[in-house]
Amino acid sequence: MLQLQDAGDGTTATLTLGPLETITATGASATIDSTTLNGEAVINDGTIIAAMAGASLAITPLNFTNAGLLSVTDASLTIGYDDDYSGGVRGPWSNAGAIALAGTASLNVDGAVATAGLGTILNAAPRVRLSGVIRRASPTTAPQRWCKRPTNT
Repeated sequence: MLQLQDAGDGTTATLTLGPLETITATGASATIDSTTLNGEAVINDGTIIAAMAGASLAITPLNFTNAGLLSVTDASLTIGYDDDYSGGVRGPWSNAGAIALAGTASLNVDGAVATAGLGTILNAAPRVRLSGVIRRASPTTAPQRWCKRPTNT
């Protein structure tokens, strides 16, 4: 587990994975997350890999930005913070990079993301499950609407 924590002085902590850096999940279960005290954030400009058959990788910090590559082969990936309370906190995330699914890989979209923030998801059908909130920005000047879709089991 990699957990980002604030310094305890009220400042926001941010972890940035640079463009030449790679994190490879090698165990059956791996988590990249943060505390939720001061808006902590994880930014991926590099590569995060999960490739152990049957494994799971959860990227669940309060705020997450992917501008790099999330590569998942034969494993499951969950993205987005959710405090598991009805009407509770769902952390925002966005994908300006790529999420690549291969083999039997699956993606669980959690947290809160705008449709434009889903970005590029390669080989998605039928392996994407929605358990979070997707914001749909109106093409007009109307305010954004929120929708929650039921999860598929």
